[in-house]
Amino acid sequence: MSLDDVIASVERSERTLTVFNPDTEGGEATDAGRQSTATTDQGVVDELTELLADRNVEVRGTTTTSGRPVNFSVLEMDGVVLATFDVAALRESLEGRASGATGLGVKTTRDADVLRHLQEATFTSYDRTRMLKATREIEDRAFRVGHGELRAGFQTTDRLEDQRERYVELGKRGLDVTAYATPVSDLDPISSISLETTNADEIATHWFVAYDGGGEPSQMCALLAAERADGFYGFWTYDPDVVGWICTYLADAYD
Repeated sequence: MSLDDVIASVERSERTLTVFNPDTEGGEATDAGRQSTATTDQGVVDELTELLADRNVEVRGTTTTSGRPVNFSVLEMDGVVLATFDVAALRESLEGRASGATGLGVKTTRDADVLRHLQEATFTSYDRTRMLKATREIEDRAFRVGHGELRAGFQTTDRLEDQRERYVELGKRGLDVTAYATPVSDLDPISSISLETTNADEIATHWFVAYDGGGEPSQMCALLAAERADGFYGFWTYDPDVVGWICTYLADAYD
């Protein structure tokens, strides 16, 4: 297993959201719609495709012979039904998601259960500014909770040095903080956090931050990306299983 393996696993987990009898007005399907499985309101499908653009989900529409149920969607992966949604409720949840400057995440109230199978997002070509904004949202969540483990990869020790003051404060908050970096330069010890330096290529080429939620699965979150010539490629997630994989891998491989 490696960090690239985790990214590949998330990439392979594409889900399919099928919208049955999509109707933008929310009314009954027309008689013509009942006669043709090719006749759907593409507007609903296009709207959900845009809202789910970063969610690793393929959206498609279909019309049943009876025309019912209207605006009903089924989320599947590998032929297994993960969840069913009323389209109006799903749209409302997606439009209201996330509180941070990056727009990451989902609501943690009633929508958390509705969207628990849509808690991963893949991305390509993120620049450092966008990566930093995403990182800040996870760090801020960890700081608000105030306990638990936070693991962050800085690629090089000089980049960690740039974040020294922030990570001292995270450690003082009561978090168990571990930082990972390749030893490009000497680095004075940083109070209140653990530092793991290594020559491993994957630490030099990956940016990550993972928070274990402090025992609260609903607070678990992580960002993991590989640096490529055109930017960073990877994902962010609020799925407890995926966050757990990352934290366990880092602890086993480097601590």
